[in-house]
Amino acid sequence: GPRALRSAPRPLGVGRAVGQPAAAPAMIHYPSGRWGIAVLFQLEGSVFPRAAAISLPCAAAAVILILLGAHDPDSETSSGAGVLWTGYNMLFGFLIVFRTNQAYSRFWEGTSLLHQIRGEWFNATSSVFAFCSNRPERVQQVHNFQQIMVKLMSLLFCSAAHQVSTFEQLVDFEVLDIYGIDPQSLSHLKKSPDRSETVLQWIQRLIVEGHQDGSLDVPPPILSRAFQELSRGIVNLKQVRMIKEVPFPFPYAQMLAAMMVLHSVSTPWMASQTIASPIVGGVLSFCVTCGFWSLHYIAQEIDQPFGDDANDINIADMLKDFNESLIFLTQPQTRTVPNFDVHRQVTNSSKLGYKSVSSHVLGGLSLSLDALQEVASRASRRSSEDSRSSRTPGCSCAAWCKRPQKRRSKEADGVRSREGSTSSGHTGDGDPTKSDPPGQPDPPDGTSSRESEHTEGQSWPCKLRDDLATKQQGDLAAARSFANDAADEDDDVPSQPEPTPAAQSARVDAVAKFSGPWRSY
Repeated sequence: GPRALRSAPRPLGVGRAVGQPAAAPAMIHYPSGRWGIAVLFQLEGSVFPRAAAISLPCAAAAVILILLGAHDPDSETSSGAGVLWTGYNMLFGFLIVFRTNQAYSRFWEGTSLLHQIRGEWFNATSSVFAFCSNRPERVQQVHNFQQIMVKLMSLLFCSAAHQVSTFEQLVDFEVLDIYGIDPQSLSHLKKSPDRSETVLQWIQRLIVEGHQDGSLDVPPPILSRAFQELSRGIVNLKQVRMIKEVPFPFPYAQMLAAMMVLHSVSTPWMASQTIASPIVGGVLSFCVTCGFWSLHYIAQEIDQPFGDDANDINIADMLKDFNESLIFLTQPQTRTVPNFDVHRQVTNSSKLGYKSVSSHVLGGLSLSLDALQEVASRASRRSSEDSRSSRTPGCSCAAWCKRPQKRRSKEADGVRSREGSTSSGHTGDGDPTKSDPPGQPDPPDGTSSRESEHTEGQSWPCKLRDDLATKQQGDLAAARSFANDAADEDDDVPSQPEPTPAAQSARVDAVAKFSGPWRSY
């Protein structure tokens, strides 16, 4: 199994699967042109030559019948045949559309599933690489594990490609070098009824053994994600094999072929009965016959998208792309998080500053390291200047805590209106605590009405450092006022003696202790 590869790991290379040398065909990538008609002049992958080979004899027969004088539009035979011909064409058109839709759905479903398999299996490999241990004493052990992992994954995808392909001859699909595997494992793989399932089992055992020996340093619930992606890939592979192994139903195909031949034979005679001009009859016969045969051939072309036709999926290029991704994944820099020189928090102004770096990197321009560092330093200085210019005056917080001036003005006006309504409902000797009795909740902005006049230019995070002291002072003032009012009420009762200063101080402390937490709540 996977342990047999551990004896002699070596750098990755690209090998060939077992088979005779043959180049896999490439799928057609065609330009539509400015007017969208450039594809008319391309013969590779076109169905027009085959359709025209059948349509030209039909057109010639229509011309000959019209020239021989078979045209008689007023006869009862022609009118009755026209009605039957209309009904036949409706049924025939329905079958052609149904066949084409089935072939189109099979083509896109097979293409989508094959790309999903590629994505699931590469993501599983990437996750396993991310779960590898970073301990210095296990560097060589982790390296061997990763080399075996990518080789088995390449062998898995290559086996899957051979299972779904419908090539007429064997094609050399690329596979990463599996040098070092023991002959017993190769013999067992050759006898396997399903090589993809066998290789998948090897990969799963490799992951389990890697977790047991410490190569994978991750909790088991997180590691199960890799098994889920591997299982989704093999399930999608079975669905792709279903498209390959289950063809379009034979009765439909036979009935459609019979109707195609009957339609091609009947079209020249119907043209001779309804059209007087030989040129018009021949052209219309050619167009109708060629259109139906073209749709029929298109359905046959895309019904099995895993072959060697020009319109089939290029499986060989998918394997090359998968192997290149695996090789690039084994490089140490790919598995290392890049180092960032972070100066400050990312803001909206940072998009303008770092745009120059992104354009140089993504644009594929060849910049030297010094030039790239110079671009990054200029971007950092520009971002710093933009951040400093966007700060709120008099505020020590970052630019994100500033509030629009219009909103602050509205909130200040609302605070003043509430302050006026509160002050009009109380009478006193001018003491500011008279308009704010104990237990009165604060305004929604977190400050008292007196404080909002000189703090409206600051945002909420800037006032946090003053909130505790302000509330404590307000609570103590409210407690003293409440105690003085209670003492005045006690003076009207002659049976109670005047409280001593010590008792009055204890009462003030008790009221402050009670009103503080409740007032904050």
